[in-house]
Parts: sequence; structure tokens; C-alpha cells
Amino acid sequence: MNNLEADAVPTNGFLFNLDPSVVFVLLACLILIVSAVLIFRYSGRTGGPTLKLLAVEYKTILFCFAALFLTLVFLALGAWCATPESEDFGKVILQGMTGSLAEDLAFFSLLGFIIVLVQRREADLNRSLDDKIELLFSAKKLRSGEAAFLRNEVRKISADCQALIVDIDVIEEDAANDMIRIDVSRRWLVANYLAAESAEYSWKLHLTADQAGGHDPAIFVFPSYTTVMSKGSDGIWQRSADDEPLHAGGEIPEHGSLRSDEQRLEISPGHGREFRTRFQGWQPLHVKTSGPPGDAIGPARPDLDTYRLKMDRHWDEIEISVRNSLKRPIRTTISGSGSRMLEVEPGEKKIRAFRSENLKADSHVYVSFVLL
Repeated sequence: MNNLEADAVPTNGFLFNLDPSVVFVLLACLILIVSAVLIFRYSGRTGGPTLKLLAVEYKTILFCFAALFLTLVFLALGAWCATPESEDFGKVILQGMTGSLAEDLAFFSLLGFIIVLVQRREADLNRSLDDKIELLFSAKKLRSGEAAFLRNEVRKISADCQALIVDIDVIEEDAANDMIRIDVSRRWLVANYLAAESAEYSWKLHLTADQAGGHDPAIFVFPSYTTVMSKGSDGIWQRSADDEPLHAGGEIPEHGSLRSDEQRLEISPGHGREFRTRFQGWQPLHVKTSGPPGDAIGPARPDLDTYRLKMDRHWDEIEISVRNSLKRPIRTTISGSGSRMLEVEPGEKKIRAFRSENLKADSHVYVSFVLL
């Protein structure tokens, strides 16, 4: 009698009266709902979609989910009604859902995560310039005027200075004034960093003449040109248009300078522009000021007796070739990110006498000459 009375005493608490399977199902649903709410709130704080945005822009997707959910409810009711009394419908559903979730976690979640990583990279690369600007300048919601300004500024810095080729020919000597006349041809390629937008390159010509020993003009400037280039299937740049004149050239007196008007040129996606300039000018020979015995060059005097090239922007690479058209050998020193000294015999041309890669903006290259 005492044992029967002890077994009949009910357990206190609602949860203790529920089947354990129901408790676990409720906990799983609670975890799912709370996690969804927390993820949505965190996404909203970090720039994610709001409820208004979801209701307006994703209403079609939400309708699809609602239709699928209602379909699932009625299918579940139909399956429950069709289940024989000898079978437990809830047990079958729980087993099926557990097995399906385990399979999804084991295979589809891992595979899906890899696909998301790959697609995210591709999606970032394929974003429009406006989207990338909005992501980059995300401290505030950009207005149309601000977005247009930033877009133009990005286009101005999206011209990629790839290769600069400089050919220097020593063509005349003035022994009385320790000077030589050099013929300098410069050719450089500027391409577009952007894959889907035009870049803008600002071209201008700036040459300054130092002392010229009384020669007038100190520098004679030939006309400058540009040509649109396109890259072929073999990766080699080829001309795709006729030459366009940029500047007519002119003469520069001693201690004078030439400054052309700035010209803003468009570079289409997948294209580039080749620029060509040339001048002949008088250049003082290098004069040794100090140094150890036997040092025929001595320390550089870039402000007096060197031909100077200033790199306003980053360059992928530059090449300098030197030719000697005099009747006596010359020695030249080229200094930039590195330094090279070489002798050039009469009639000889040193191809790629100096080569440098990855030159940072505002760097300089100095070229000095000594007659032997």
C-alpha cells in the first residue's frame, strides 16, 4: 500500500511532465528563433538590411518562403492524417529531420561555405565602381554629389604607369664649355586600372634648361604625340588608332623652361595610351668635386651636371639606353633606386643600360656624363 501511494505522487513542474523529446524540440526551436533575431539585429548594426528594406526589396522572396511554409504545413497535416494509428508520426518526423540536418551539416554546409568564399571574391571583383566607392567610404551615406565627386577622383588615380623607355644619344661636344648635346627620346605606356570604367590621365610637358654655355636655344623640343593602344590575345600591346598631337614643341632658352597646358585624356577599359616626346639640349659634363684618387666620376651633383627625370607617379618599370655618337668614348653614371656606371665606345649603343622596377612616386633618376 505504501509503495502504491509513493508511485502515484505527481512530479512538480510543467517541464518534468513533458516527454523528453518534446523538451528537446522546444529547445531547438528556441535556439533557432533567438539566433535568427540576434543575427538580424547584428546585421542591422553593421549595415545589413532592415525590416523595411526586407519588406520592400525582398518581398518576392518572402512570398516564396511563405508559400513554401504553407505548403509544408498542409503536407505535414496530410501525412499525419494518413499515418496509421500503430505508427508514431512525430517519431518519424524527428528522425527524418535529424538525419537530413546531419547530412546537410556534413556535406552541404562545408561545400556551401567554400562556394560562398569563392563567390564572394568574384562578386567583389565584379562590383561596379559606384558600389566599391560606397563600400570604401562607408562612414556616412553618400549623397549623389559626393558620390559623383569621389567617382571622378578615383578615375583620376586609376591610370597605371607601366613602362617608361628612355633613349639618350650623345650627339655633339663643346670642349670649351665642358658640355655635350644630348638627344633624348621618351616613350611610355599608361594603361587603365579599372576593368569596367574609363580612367583619366593628365598629360603635361615640363622641361627646364640649366646653364648651356651660351648656346641658344638651350633645348629644342620636338612635337609630342599619343596613341591609343589595345592588348592582343598574346598579351602584347598594339596600336589601335592614329597618332594624336599633344604639343607642337618649341625652343627653350638658357635657364628657361617650357610648360604645356594640362590635357586630360580618357583611357577606356582594356586599353592604354602610348606617349612620345623628344628633345635635344645642351648638358654640362660631370665635374669631379671630391673623392678618392682614381675615382673618375666623384660624387653626384644632381643640381648642376646631371640630366634629371622625376617620377611623379608610381612606375612598374623604366629602361634607359645610352648611345655614343661622338668620336671619343664617354662614361655615364645612372642613379635611381640603384646605380650603374658604364663606358660607351664611339658609335656604340648600350641597350638597357639601366633598368629599374617598382619605382615609387616622387622618385628621381639622375644621368651624368664624363668624356674619356
